Amino acid sequence: KLVENARAVGAFLLEKLGELAQEFPGRIGNVRGKGLFIAFDLPDGATRGTVLSTMLQKHHVMALSCGERSIRLRPALTLGRDEALLGVKRLRAALVEVLG
Repeated sequence: KLVENARAVGAFLLEKLGELAQEFPGRIGNVRGKGLFIAFDLPDGATRGTVLSTMLQKHHVMALSCGERSIRLRPALTLGRDEALLGVKRLRAALVEVLG
């Protein structure tokens, strides 16, 4: 049931990232994805680099850079809602540190 899980948890992640975009208007945008292949944009590459570094070093969350200013999330297909929520909370903490 990996495909079913990816659909459900991916939809949950997109919803939570949409909430982050509302919390940080003009700083997080273009939240997009299908299943667990998810991405969003930050204002510029320097901000993205700082957020990625903060996520990894301080909050132990790995993500990928994409293009000039995007972050991609590619979690395991077995990711559950609780793990996804923990990841979003850690991402938010990194965003607060970097974006204020």
